[in-house]
Amino acid sequence: ERPSLRCPRGVNEAQSVLYADVMDVPEKVIIEKVLQLLRRYRQTAPDDLIKEVSRELGFNRTAHRIRSRLGGVIDSLIAGKVILANGEGHLSAS
Repeated sequence: ERPSLRCPRGVNEAQSVLYADVMDVPEKVIIEKVLQLLRRYRQTAPDDLIKEVSRELGFNRTAHRIRSRLGGVIDSLIAGKVILANGEGHLSAS
């Protein structure tokens, strides 16, 4: 198991845990980040949401493995109608 990394002191504790691998990130944490960002931006394209969630989790890039993991969680939120996809492909919180 890979250890999680911590940010320097003075950083908000809620944002301080960074992960060494996207598979180490609990699904609950990904869901919280997705919903938090959708509330902030109201509506966004799936690719932009994945990039922003990735950055929020401490990843500097969105490689295939990261896109796959985050995209899978987003797809399950769409299927469960927790988030909505409009006709133009943009996502928003329900």
